[in-house]
Amino acid sequence: MEFKIISLLNPIKFLKLKNSIKFLGFMSLTNEGKNKKGGFIL
Repeated sequence: MEFKIISLLNPIKFLKLKNSIKFLGFMSLTNEGKNKKGGFIL
């Protein structure tokens, strides 16, 4: 029973991890764009 719960939680954790990595990558890209173009990107 515990193993089933863990196997159900792991995909959710993996998706959250992927989303957080995407979000961090997006934030770093937008910050680089702001620095290069003088801060006009919102």
